[in-house]
Amino acid sequence: MHFSIPDTTEVKDTAGTYVNFNVHVNGVYFCSMRYSQFHDFNALLRKETFDLTGIDVFPPKRQTLLSLTPFEIDERRESLEKYLQSLSQHPHANQCSLFNAFFLAAQQDAYLVSNVPVEVDVFLANGRKVTVEIMEMESSDDVLEKVAKRMELPERFTYYFGLFITLIEPDDSQLIMRKLQSFEAPHVSLQAARQIAKASGVNAEYRISIRKWFWDWHFDDELLEDKVGTNLLYVQTVADLENGWVMAPKATLRQLQQLQSKGERKDYVLMARTLHHYGHVQFAPVRSNFPKSITQAVVSIGPKELAMQISTEEGQTKEVAFKVTRMRCWKITALVEESSAIMSRENKLELAFDYLFTKEKLQWVRLVGAQAIFMSSCLGSIVQEMIANQTGRKIKSPSERIAKPLESYNFKRNKAGAGVTYTEHCQLVAEARRSSASSSPSSTPQGSTSNLRAAESSGAAGTDDSAASAAAASSSNATEKRSPSTPRRVSSTTSPRSSTSYSEPTGPSMKDRALASGRRLKNFMVQGFASQSSASGGPTVEIPDVDEDVSTVFNTIDDDDL
Repeated sequence: MHFSIPDTTEVKDTAGTYVNFNVHVNGVYFCSMRYSQFHDFNALLRKETFDLTGIDVFPPKRQTLLSLTPFEIDERRESLEKYLQSLSQHPHANQCSLFNAFFLAAQQDAYLVSNVPVEVDVFLANGRKVTVEIMEMESSDDVLEKVAKRMELPERFTYYFGLFITLIEPDDSQLIMRKLQSFEAPHVSLQAARQIAKASGVNAEYRISIRKWFWDWHFDDELLEDKVGTNLLYVQTVADLENGWVMAPKATLRQLQQLQSKGERKDYVLMARTLHHYGHVQFAPVRSNFPKSITQAVVSIGPKELAMQISTEEGQTKEVAFKVTRMRCWKITALVEESSAIMSRENKLELAFDYLFTKEKLQWVRLVGAQAIFMSSCLGSIVQEMIANQTGRKIKSPSERIAKPLESYNFKRNKAGAGVTYTEHCQLVAEARRSSASSSPSSTPQGSTSNLRAAESSGAAGTDDSAASAAAASSSNATEKRSPSTPRRVSSTTSPRSSTSYSEPTGPSMKDRALASGRRLKNFMVQGFASQSSASGGPTVEIPDVDEDVSTVFNTIDDDDL
């Protein structure tokens, strides 16, 4: 997972003035919190029994009553961001119940959601839905377990699957936007995504979907021994073929149709596993520098590889496959193009990986697109699974999970105890940016310390948990002179491992808060994947041993065979 704190907001109320730090998770706004809330959380976390080695030092309290200067606020923002990034990569901290309870409570506080019973629809790949009744602030893990139980899926297979936010285009095509984290409430995240899209004028539907969340085929074999597991694999495989994510020659397609007509679902899945791109997740089109600059491509990620399809000038479709084990590391960079006014900036995300083409040749392959963070998450998941298979660690089951209820974390709000709504937060940011736009380009917006530097999050393959968590190297930003329209590229580094007391809410409705969110993100990419973060430390990873000749080879896909 990717944490960032791109900016801060100054809040004034009857109790005084304080600063909110705006937290984004996987490129999407998640919550706003004060330093004191982070401080209390860190104090509780230090009481946990597991080793916290490798986590960045929490920024200490200042021993003065004087207010922080804008520079000091930005320093604290960067330190908190590094702390969250290292925390999210820790193999135990990001899985502990306190971590999940804290961020779940923070999401509730940000959106002022009442924890009341609601019905949520979870869609299968074929468009059919499973409706379950949940509490509005139940976590993704809780909802997934209820859906699995409703489908009568054996408990041990529950976490073979995951919940995702999926975009349904007007032509009924699907695009998986991101995986829901265990510490977020699916119902709240879904409503926010829908309202932001509506406020931005996007004619598309968001829904929660369930898909398998593993890459190794031996997990397929386990699911195929169960009737419900077989049905879920079958439904997803048929949908992926219909969407064109899996490529099948005409002869094989006819055989699959015969198996489908006979109801031989297990045999259907087994035959489909022999097809190109089986088990892949496909993403929105990207722009790449490979094999030449400004190459348009379609990317998919599957078992231990990233595949890129390119259309040539001759009308052919060529594909290149990059093995995850040959990626020395990868990084996420937010490219920010600024004009004289902050309000008119455009953000683009870039996934870049350092690839070992031959034993002596390393080259950065760059992919620019809105789903760069989700691509990075998929690569990280592949590495996690490879490490788990090597160490014999199995996918968790519900019985192994220790749930911490939302009410168990007493989430401290502002000094007046009233809280700041997300609408108020967005209005403060908008006012600050309008004020900045009317002043000189170099002026700092009053009430908002905005980090306009870009972000890199790097991960690496072929490492073990202890080595990756122990190897931490700090990076620093280099200041350079540039014209206002020049793209900025700076980074933060992460490893490939990516784990309140109730009160009746008041203030604007969820719709009003989401509309305010849409106005705030007007110049950002609609799906919200253009968040930025500052520089931080990360692992140093050894290049895996390979043969002399491991050059990437293009394959030509013959359209007549499809």
